[in-house]
Amino acid sequence: MATKAEFQRWQAYWSRQPASVSRPDKAVDALRVASDLGTYPNLTVLLDIFATIPVTTATGERTFSALKYIKNYLRSTMGEPRLNGLAHLFINRDIELDYNLVIDDFGKENRRLKFV
Repeated sequence: MATKAEFQRWQAYWSRQPASVSRPDKAVDALRVASDLGTYPNLTVLLDIFATIPVTTATGERTFSALKYIKNYLRSTMGEPRLNGLAHLFINRDIELDYNLVIDDFGKENRRLKFV
């Protein structure tokens, strides 16, 4: 019942705002406004849940499809950190990488093998 009253207060808050104030059109924007105001704790939790729940299962299906391509017969002995890294690279192909930064980061590590 408190959540319903809080939602009605939220609606009343936005109806009192002048037309020059832009209303949030995305759940993340509404979450930011509600958390900044601090007077809508239940609504903040609901908006947080709403903003994080995926609309479809395509993301999960895309992840398993990527794993099918990455972890094939030839790479069946791959460790989990490398598999996670390759999966992130495969799934997020649209993100540009700074290869010089990757090489510098790789060069900082001690790659000496210990045989004892």
